[in-house]
Amino acid sequence: MRVLRDAWPRIHAGLEALRNERLLALTLALTFVGYLAEVLTFWAFGRAFGIALPLSAYVSVTVAVSFVRTFPITFQNIGTYEVVLIGLLRSQGVATGDALSYAVATRILVSLAIAAMGLAAMWLMGMRPREVFGLRSISSSIDERKDANAS
Repeated sequence: MRVLRDAWPRIHAGLEALRNERLLALTLALTFVGYLAEVLTFWAFGRAFGIALPLSAYVSVTVAVSFVRTFPITFQNIGTYEVVLIGLLRSQGVATGDALSYAVATRILVSLAIAAMGLAAMWLMGMRPREVFGLRSISSSIDERKDANAS
């Protein structure tokens, strides 16, 4: 219970977007923009692989990928992601080989993009790898950095 009591102020602050109409509208708008970008990314990958499906099919791909990410069945959804994507693309008339290539390539390229953005964010925030991979709490690392900067 102590952990929950200690964490509650941060949880409460994080839910501010649900209490503030302006923040809620901004959150919903940014979420829409994020999903639109993802749909367009999957569409662009489809075009690159010569898969000529309507944009609505890539909306379905985005929804399916979101469900797979939300409910992980295997480690990193390896296999699950590909099976879902192949099944969805096959239902749209895409050849199995093309669907498999698309699924594997999107998995690799999206994972690389996420890793690159994470590394860039770490660099911009001035974080060190030991702060990310260490077993210490983030708040103690932040406090140490503040103390070092204050000196």
